[in-house]
Amino acid sequence: MPHNTSLVIQIDNPIINFKVSNKRRAVYYEKDKKKLPKKYIKNKYGYKPKGKKTVLFDLELNSPVIANPRTAGTPKFKRINGQGIWNADFGPFERARMKEQMTEFFLDKLKGLEYTGSFPLAVIIEYHMDITDLDNIDFAYRKVIHDVLQHKDCGLIPNDDINFISTLIGIHQPSFNNPKIIIKLCELKNIVREMPRLV
Repeated sequence: MPHNTSLVIQIDNPIINFKVSNKRRAVYYEKDKKKLPKKYIKNKYGYKPKGKKTVLFDLELNSPVIANPRTAGTPKFKRINGQGIWNADFGPFERARMKEQMTEFFLDKLKGLEYTGSFPLAVIIEYHMDITDLDNIDFAYRKVIHDVLQHKDCGLIPNDDINFISTLIGIHQPSFNNPKIIIKLCELKNIVREMPRLV
């Protein structure tokens, strides 16, 4: 087997959103909390108790009015980004869901490959995607990718500590129609050779 001192992995159509739930909850018009659209200010509508809340009902049908009829019962997705982690916009459950789904995606793409170069190495990640903040994206994706590289079912590197990965480079290449992520594992001596391709 040849001495593979640089491994390039192209992943087309990378995971961009993660599923928070299979079905969104129905939202109701609670009394004194949600402004009513004009179409509901009619005699056929009125407030009635529903559980511990008082919500708007269609009095003729004796059923609560759903405020989110187009999304209720449909899967809920959120965009992957590091800002949601850093600012705690994603709760513990959402962070776990994001990590789980990203790990499963990248493990499927990276297992079975082999890197036989020396360590420490450089990990270059190119994001050919429609993004506005490289730092937020790199923060979210890089941690998962590094964890997958050392995953027992992948094993491209023994560990992701400083003895094995000492250089990190994140690059954004605008791409709206054909999103992809390119991961490069390079021996440090080959970084000089890679630099002209990074600008």
